[in-house]
Amino acid sequence: MTVFLGDAIDYCAFPNECVEGVEEVSDIKLYGNHEACVLGMIDEEYFTDTAKQSLKWTKKTLCSSSIKTISSWELTNKNLYGSWETVFSHSSYSSPDSWEYIFGQKEAKKEFEKTSKESPGLVFIGHTHSPAVYLLDSSGCHSVPCTKSQLEIDLKPGLRYIVNVGSSGQPRDGIYMPSYAVLDTEKNSVFLGRFDYDAETASKEILNRGLPKNLALRILTGT
Repeated sequence: MTVFLGDAIDYCAFPNECVEGVEEVSDIKLYGNHEACVLGMIDEEYFTDTAKQSLKWTKKTLCSSSIKTISSWELTNKNLYGSWETVFSHSSYSSPDSWEYIFGQKEAKKEFEKTSKESPGLVFIGHTHSPAVYLLDSSGCHSVPCTKSQLEIDLKPGLRYIVNVGSSGQPRDGIYMPSYAVLDTEKNSVFLGRFDYDAETASKEILNRGLPKNLALRILTGT
């Protein structure tokens, strides 16, 4: 089963193709803040100047079928996988439509505090474009940043986890390769990995369409 955590559109040269690709490969599809803006749920003023420029272009480029498709995507999804009650959300799961960022241990600690002990033990998020794992045990909240090209952690019963899967389009942790996460319910583990792709061509296509130059440059460096 494949889960998409939102923001298939914007910052990229092929938004319609991205929407089609998500529909093809994903069993569960969530919308992120960029889809929410296109659907009129939040205003462009929420975004940076670069994002505003990109959003205006994206809104003009998206076809009606793509807009209809993303309007069918969910805000969050909750289910049981193996022994883990699992939530998928683009941003913080305590307030998913407020689009709060979990940048590090400080925000993760607050997020754990906002939710009760009955909250799901495993949460997958994105939004920050930087992969990381946060866990809560009896001694407090701990951060396990994904500083290398891959990371695997064993899930321990009784603990709570927030897994940031990073980004498959615009990584911002200094590694240009897109990231993803795999939940293995048999091994009781989560694997964070990377894959290579033709970033140079993707960068040139962004420039060719008149999108902001920094969007084309940052996918080459992951910053």
